[in-house]
Amino acid sequence: MRRIAFSRSLALSLLIFVAAALAVGQTATADERATQLFNKATDQYTARQYDAAIANYTEYLKLRPNSSAAYFNRGLSLYNKAQAAPTEPLYRQAAADFSKAIEIKPNDAEYWTSRGSVYIRLMTIDYEKSLAQALSDLNKAIKINPKSALAYRERGVAYELSNQLAKALPDLNMAIRLDPKDAVAFYTRAKIHAAAKRYAAAKADAEMALKLFPNYEAAKIYRDYIDSEAAKAAAVKAQTKPNPVVKTPVATRTPKPAPTPARTRPRNTPAPTPARVTKPDPATIAAAVTTVADGFKQAQAAATAKDHPLVVALVTRSLQFLPMKNKHQPADDLMLSVYTELLKMRARSLSDLGRHAESDNDYFDITESAMKETLRRIQAANRELDNDKSGEIGLIGASVEMIFGVTTCRSGFQTGIEWMDVIQAKRPNDTSARLRSSISVVGLREMCSAALMIKGGNKRSESRTSFANKTKLLNEALEAYNEALTFTPRDARVFTGRARVYRDQGRNDLAAADEAKARELAAPKKN
Repeated sequence: MRRIAFSRSLALSLLIFVAAALAVGQTATADERATQLFNKATDQYTARQYDAAIANYTEYLKLRPNSSAAYFNRGLSLYNKAQAAPTEPLYRQAAADFSKAIEIKPNDAEYWTSRGSVYIRLMTIDYEKSLAQALSDLNKAIKINPKSALAYRERGVAYELSNQLAKALPDLNMAIRLDPKDAVAFYTRAKIHAAAKRYAAAKADAEMALKLFPNYEAAKIYRDYIDSEAAKAAAVKAQTKPNPVVKTPVATRTPKPAPTPARTRPRNTPAPTPARVTKPDPATIAAAVTTVADGFKQAQAAATAKDHPLVVALVTRSLQFLPMKNKHQPADDLMLSVYTELLKMRARSLSDLGRHAESDNDYFDITESAMKETLRRIQAANRELDNDKSGEIGLIGASVEMIFGVTTCRSGFQTGIEWMDVIQAKRPNDTSARLRSSISVVGLREMCSAALMIKGGNKRSESRTSFANKTKLLNEALEAYNEALTFTPRDARVFTGRARVYRDQGRNDLAAADEAKARELAAPKKN
């Protein structure tokens, strides 16, 4: 009996030893695999093979999901890929990765700086929101590390782009003091000096930027611009320079002539007409525009000054430089908000000029663009779900698409309401225009509700695969359904979707009320 007992005990010990050894071996293998993936991804990033780097950092994060460095590096890969071929989704994904890195390691200034840089690039999408986010992130980075040259430079760039030049200059001075080899800082400071007509300082900075980075095309173009502006300023100064006064000695013996009596103008001779100050022709001003960005900025200034003919000319000119996939969709997704804002400025000015048919066409194009872009995002979200069999990655991709879809639709709907208000205020008897605008608004209302229902459903599905974020995701789903009800308050599908979220939250009384409302709305109408 003892031998048998001993043998069983020995066998059990051996099993425990073997299991422990296997576990250690598996851990060692996992560690080696993770190290290989991280190193390979980093080498690919250095070689600018961003797609491959993104794929390997993604695999690494499956093994090490709490690695702030991997999220940060993948964010950098996405950011650099977007720099080469700008698209809004790439920048948003980069921002999401930087946000995750910040969540894991909140006291790293570089993480905050990088996310701030992304938001600077997204200022063309939602100017005020992204500007505020960029400045907030860069302020945080500087607070964590007051000697971060990159953070000062990027904050200077944000201030320069938002025309806050007095704030931009000290930041760029500090960036150059901390890092005298930063070509971007010198180039940006050159633009600020040129804006203040300090052309010598501007040219010196542009030359330094080119010395540090000889292939800096933007700096080359700006240097030539500075030379041109300096030459113009010198020519104007030469023309307006007063002629020297030559004092002629008066002979002391020559008698002083008597003063000549003033002549009176003949009675019937009209007084001379003062010379008119002629205002530059809007078409001439617009013809000087060579980029969308320049035209957009000038159009904003003209709109603020209520110079409606100039707004129309500048917008029309700017749109010529905007490549389009089709009539309502820019070739670059990042330019969609620029396209719609240009049209909106022109629509308002055309309306104020009494050119109502043209104004209606611009408003219609904005709403049509919003509907088509929202539909495109819905279709892309469905493809994300169909192409990913596991569902988890597809859900994330679909959620990103619907964020853009909802934002676009919401903006288009607000423009449609503005269009209706303009017609009501200025030509309430124009039934044809009222009908046209109301049809667009109804279409957008339905489209926005559909997009929000899809977003709510995706968030609810995500909550089932992410236990840590379940509460947050369910709350986001609830917000989406609540907003959908503001568009279509009598849609049974919205109440059904919201009821499911309430069930998942354990709020069964609210779920039952929504289910009853859905049945009521879906029931056939009685005669």
